Amino acid sequence: MPPLTAQDFDALLPLYTADGRLLPPGAQPVTGPLAIRDFFAGRGRSVRDHKLELVDVLPIGNYAYTTSHFTATLVVNEKAASISGSTVRLLERQPDGQWKIKSHIFVKE
Repeated sequence: MPPLTAQDFDALLPLYTADGRLLPPGAQPVTGPLAIRDFFAGRGRSVRDHKLELVDVLPIGNYAYTTSHFTATLVVNEKAASISGSTVRLLERQPDGQWKIKSHIFVKE
């Protein structure tokens, strides 16, 4: 996933399937690449130095389950705080061989 600090949220669009789903903590599910981009763009202005470390990949046919650990700095009212957490993604192999995110869950520690 591109770093959120890049402010190029359109770069997220080709990463998700047409029916891709984001399940953020404390918020309603978000469905579709445009809605997911808008979700991250709305929060991206307060997130700095986002880093993602892949922990595990488990391929299962045309799907792959991945887990990652993230760290970032969250800036709210000019106060910065370190945050970290985990992500779980289900990727789906597309007919052209590309892998796209079908389901994306993240939680803060």
